[in-house]
Amino acid sequence: MQLTSIIAVAVVAAQGLVQGATICERVKNIVGEQLGVAMERVTDNAAFVEDLGADALDVVELIVAFEEAFNTKIPVEAARGINTVQSACNYIKLHQATQNSPIGC
Repeated sequence: MQLTSIIAVAVVAAQGLVQGATICERVKNIVGEQLGVAMERVTDNAAFVEDLGADALDVVELIVAFEEAFNTKIPVEAARGINTVQSACNYIKLHQATQNSPIGC
């Protein structure tokens, strides 16, 4: 493999990591703002209900906020599985990756 090809692969991989980190930071900011909690409490493993004090309506509002912020639709079945900051990050990263990949990949 030529050096330019190796560099191109490294740049694409780094962009993916940065984009993933940016997604999670945006998710954390949305959660903190929507639930009115200190950002120190909004950790990757923080559960919306158990750790951050969200009720059912808060969770629905979070899902809507994620849909608006990331220009996506989250089906009800998928929304049921989004109960932590990390699960929200994972869903959005996966959805955006599949949405942006060329057909057949």
